[in-house]
Amino acid sequence: MRYYRPRYIPRPAPAAWEADRVNAVKKRLQALRDGGRLTPKFAEVVESFENYITEKSCLTPGQENFLVNIERQCLPNEQWETSFTADMRELAVLAARYYKTTAYFQHLADKILNDESYVPTEEEYKKIVLNKYAQKAIKAYREPSNWNKGEQAVFRQTLNMNALPRELSTGKLVRDLRNTKVLIVDTVVRPGLYKVVKVMCMAAPQLGVIEVEERWLKNAPKVKK
Repeated sequence: MRYYRPRYIPRPAPAAWEADRVNAVKKRLQALRDGGRLTPKFAEVVESFENYITEKSCLTPGQENFLVNIERQCLPNEQWETSFTADMRELAVLAARYYKTTAYFQHLADKILNDESYVPTEEEYKKIVLNKYAQKAIKAYREPSNWNKGEQAVFRQTLNMNALPRELSTGKLVRDLRNTKVLIVDTVVRPGLYKVVKVMCMAAPQLGVIEVEERWLKNAPKVKK
């Protein structure tokens, strides 16, 4: 039995544009470069578009659509920039500090942290500030600690090896510390998804003062009078 194999027919190359249209697109590409907002990935795309239009005197429909998308994300917007408030700037900085502890948004985070005059585009702001992880990190930074210095808390039963400093964490130590009391020594102010406190472990005083995320702690039982 013979199978029919459809013959591949290549798409025809797009026709060359008139010189005015080519020059207009080249100006748009240059404006993106001059704007200083291109990510490394978008900069590579813009360069490939420049090479393509120089060689072919046109862009494909897909390239045109992608160019519009890049412009939407990277070109300055006067209305947005004038409405960018100090509180929005603070939120962007907090989100950027959090993302510097991760592998994401490094290029944008550097721009926000290293240039006080830099105003992220509306798309950049939505991406780095309004996602659920950034919102959680901002909330953890702004909210007060659940415990004050000198108060006691208790390690949760769910305590695991990831909760303790790596150089100290062992399976036996984790099992020994579950449901034991700690003394709150201080709070740690730094970006992260969870608030961190410094504690002394009453069941293991040899550890000294260690840092623990509050999610691994619960309130100590009240002393009955």
